[in-house]
Amino acid sequence: MSGLISILQHIIIVLIGLAAAGAAQCAYKMFVAERPRFDKRPEAASKAVLHVLLLLFCGPLVLARNSYLGRVKQGRPLGWIAASGGIAAGWCLLSGVFILTLFNFAHRLMA
Repeated sequence: MSGLISILQHIIIVLIGLAAAGAAQCAYKMFVAERPRFDKRPEAASKAVLHVLLLLFCGPLVLARNSYLGRVKQGRPLGWIAASGGIAAGWCLLSGVFILTLFNFAHRLMA
């Protein structure tokens, strides 16, 4: 039974990372008025730092979108989407762990 609970905890952490990715992507689209991309090169150093920080969180969705478009437009194999989905899920897991660690740190700081 504890194995099932552990799997459910990991799924929840991945979903937290996915929600953070969606929020970061929406914030990026709201302020920049375009979708985040890996190949965008901001001119100023401050914009470049913000771009990298946002891509740290919205990167899984950018990766998933690029793999889907690669399948639809270029006919890449389904293994490509599966591999990209696994990488995106791992990325969401790491983002979720980071966010929960920040919340835990803030909770201990307040107590």
